Amino acid sequence: MKQLFANQIIEQGGIVQGLVILDRTAHENLPIIFTGNALSYIKSLIERPPADGFYTLDRFCQYIILTQYHPETRLSMKISDYNNNINVALDEYSELISKEWEKEDRDKIMRLFQIIEMDLDNRAEIIIKDSFH
Repeated sequence: MKQLFANQIIEQGGIVQGLVILDRTAHENLPIIFTGNALSYIKSLIERPPADGFYTLDRFCQYIILTQYHPETRLSMKISDYNNNINVALDEYSELISKEWEKEDRDKIMRLFQIIEMDLDNRAEIIIKDSFH
């Protein structure tokens, strides 16, 4: 089974989330999540980041992954498993509205969720590594 690494796993609102806080753990996940040109692009952004950082929303197996880079906190990730539950995904969508997330990002999460629904056999697991607790 494919594996991603997280520093902590929590469950919140029906969503299992792997939190990747340590820069080194996030870097270890990069070649697992991204390949080819996408990996090269992410690495080039990290080497020469925009002044205010960057983020991307992507899919890996059943997970929706928010990868963020900020100059102060460096690279981090939030790996979310909605457990193939559309109601949980819709609740998250509503919550992101209240947090004033961009509509484009909320819609991308829903598109990724729909792709995951059609590919239920592509699974991975989150392994705790370098726990910070």
